[in-house]
Amino acid sequence: MAQSLLTTTSRPSVIKTKSNSPAVGRTKDDNAHIEQKNYTHVRKIFGYLHYDSQSAQQAINDLYQNELRILQNLFLPSMKLSKKTRVGSKLKRRYDKPQTPLERLLNCPQADPLKTQQLKRLRERTDPFELAKRMEQKLERIFEMANHRISPQPKDPNIQSLTRSEKQTLREISKIFRIQSNG
Repeated sequence: MAQSLLTTTSRPSVIKTKSNSPAVGRTKDDNAHIEQKNYTHVRKIFGYLHYDSQSAQQAINDLYQNELRILQNLFLPSMKLSKKTRVGSKLKRRYDKPQTPLERLLNCPQADPLKTQQLKRLRERTDPFELAKRMEQKLERIFEMANHRISPQPKDPNIQSLTRSEKQTLREISKIFRIQSNG
């Protein structure tokens, strides 16, 4: 494999650049900007749990390729930065009105009309509430596949055990925030 890669990249048509080359418009501190979607696209959905099984990976990929892709591209608007101006030592940012990625695509004159029509039909026949319900069902199955690593805590004799109602409340809160409780 290494030999075929070397043969392919040694052709004159292949231009070699560094990934952080300023000539390509990137700088050394770009990683923070590239990784900023980790919260909205990963952590907010799956939390900070570890998913290390093949079945969990397949289920997560299925969710991203189907329901989550449709939800984020057809129904969830986002604001796009349109202008940054420096006022003294501060940056003033101006944003366009919130639009879904599909709306931005429909406003783009270079967009392929056939594909935009397909996406419009997909949005028209997709019920966002049903989509959210299917996502929630898949997320529950994925959450069960997580590797719940719990460090053992030493028993403190001065701490009283929780009452039955306190344990029930703790379970409900844990379910809402998708964390495992010991109560």
